[in-house]
Amino acid sequence: MTVTFDPVNKWILLPDLSPNYTITAQEVYNSCMDWCDSQEAMDDDPPMRSTGYANLGGGAYSDKIFVLQKGWRLKPYSGTYTLKVTGTIIALDDEGNPYERTVPPDSGTIIWEFQVSSQGIVVPDVAEWTQTEKDGIIFDVTLIKSKVTKPMIIP
Repeated sequence: MTVTFDPVNKWILLPDLSPNYTITAQEVYNSCMDWCDSQEAMDDDPPMRSTGYANLGGGAYSDKIFVLQKGWRLKPYSGTYTLKVTGTIIALDDEGNPYERTVPPDSGTIIWEFQVSSQGIVVPDVAEWTQTEKDGIIFDVTLIKSKVTKPMIIP
């Protein structure tokens, strides 16, 4: 699966994603940044930028937002299918106005499904318990243990 680029038309060409037809916004962005580092792209503006993942404190971070810019758009592989993009991708022109982020395939019909976070907050896998939370769990376990009857031993 390789994302390619058409700098003349400003298209980010998505590969054939069968059988599940899913790609993440992060994968698209990573491909863009790799392409920007190539000799082929030296004269071109970056197709995307990113923002977000701001530290909100307590181990929580805001959602990442990926921004198509300078007229760049996503172009899917030809065919008829539903294409799911997981993550927040928006398209903004130089003045900050939104524009259409996709173009149709050469043939077929694509139904785009953009799956974004409804909460916009990312909590890392590593979480630390507060002492109050720990004490509450210990209290609950102790309470439950006191209510459990001893097993009946039949001689």
